[in-house]
Amino acid sequence: MNTAQLSYNATWDNEADEFEWLERAYMGEKPNVDGDGADLEVLTWELCGSAEKQIKLLRELYPRLPLGFLKARVAFIIAAFLWQDGAELADKSAEENGKVVESMLFEALYILDQQKSVLPNTVPMISDLASNTLSLYGDVLMANGKYKYGILALESASYAYQYLKGEPHYEMHKRLCEICSEEEDWSRSIHYHEKIRVQAVADGDLNLYVYIVQQLSKIHVARGNFRQGESVLRESLKFLRPRSAGIRAFGDQLDFRNNGND
Repeated sequence: MNTAQLSYNATWDNEADEFEWLERAYMGEKPNVDGDGADLEVLTWELCGSAEKQIKLLRELYPRLPLGFLKARVAFIIAAFLWQDGAELADKSAEENGKVVESMLFEALYILDQQKSVLPNTVPMISDLASNTLSLYGDVLMANGKYKYGILALESASYAYQYLKGEPHYEMHKRLCEICSEEEDWSRSIHYHEKIRVQAVADGDLNLYVYIVQQLSKIHVARGNFRQGESVLRESLKFLRPRSAGIRAFGDQLDFRNNGND
């Protein structure tokens, strides 16, 4: 079985005429056909064009699959679909659906953790599937009111990505900046803001650098660490002065120091 085709959001090549009706079917339009082959086309629609049918079949198949990478992948696909559309389709509350999805993702991670490496220097928990599962698991845990566990899952997803790709997962770091700030997890928030600031310097992205510095300063000031907030801005001004004429953006940020000393 080519498991790469197992995706809850697969799309069709709409340039191919013979698949035009499947493209429409995937958008919810059941084929209206008569004559020879009608039953076959409807069946094909159910199997290939209907995501609900695919997931129903996968859920029936799932308990019979042996423990292994494929079972973990199927668990992830089912969970991802349910998280996106499951509550409405199953006529469940968001809370009930969230518990089911959380359970499926936990199973996927447990299965991956129990697998032995098939190839040298490979670890099932350090894979694209594991990283994607951990990322979604973190989101679901957050939505289920389990921040202290969800943040660990998201951080683990970031570590898995870095090990696989050989570079930090800066998109995840940006998300963690926002999530940690919303949850007032200030030590983590500052940690990830600093990571993004370092990357902005390496990339020469002055706009991102200015934004991150402003956010860092606001965090320190909001916590009453006025000197630290001022220090962040002063250090940044030294960096920006020879590189950009656009340092006026810091004028308003520096006013708090002058107003505080009046």
